[in-house]
Amino acid sequence: MIERSRNMLDEIKSEDEYREALAAVRRFFDNDPATGSADAEAFDRLYLAIEAYENVHYPLSEIAA
Repeated sequence: MIERSRNMLDEIKSEDEYREALAAVRRFFDNDPATGSADAEAFDRLYLAIEAYENVHYPLSEIAA
């Protein structure tokens, strides 16, 4: 899963990819990756991809309403 996260998800294109990204990023909250490591880069890429997907598909303005 982590190897895939390093190479994918510059853009999440489906709900299945979104769920996969959430599952992949979850492990980083239990074990912070070392700054500058490949895992830290994977976390950053996943986080940004998740954020971008959520901004389009789950905008806060709709959730707050």
